[in-house]
Amino acid sequence: MTHVVPLRRRGLTYVETIVSTVILAVAVTASLRATGLFAFGERAADERVTANELANQLMAEINAWPFKEPGGNAAIGVNSGENAAVRTTFDDIDDFHGWKTSPPQDRLGNVMNDYTGYSRSVLVVYDNGYTAAPGIGLSTGKVKRITVIVKKGDRQLATLDAYRTEYD
Repeated sequence: MTHVVPLRRRGLTYVETIVSTVILAVAVTASLRATGLFAFGERAADERVTANELANQLMAEINAWPFKEPGGNAAIGVNSGENAAVRTTFDDIDDFHGWKTSPPQDRLGNVMNDYTGYSRSVLVVYDNGYTAAPGIGLSTGKVKRITVIVKKGDRQLATLDAYRTEYD
């Protein structure tokens, strides 16, 4: 007669429990970190989209103005009768040179409350290095480069350049 020895059931040892707990902790930590980085990246992308929208909106407004002062003054910047802080007094594109606002304002000067933390600034300069297509003569003082810069805090999120000629 053969004697059958019953199999012993064995549970998890203390070492196996510790190792599995460490593996689980590392996996959870890695997934939480990845989720946090994803959320940060998504927020940064949303801020860049907003900054580009703000830059495009202001550039469209600026480009609706004439190339030069109605009286013919070729100087860059605000002229007499215009207030550098109030853009409703502007009457040509170079009046926007040096203009800054935070938070952004609409074209009537009303604060755009949904954009707290953002700022916009504008530079307008004559660009005499602009090369026109062959056969098109652009003399000095006939091309202006407009740059709109949008920041959130200290971070520059968008820069938009446009060129305008006197010959629209």
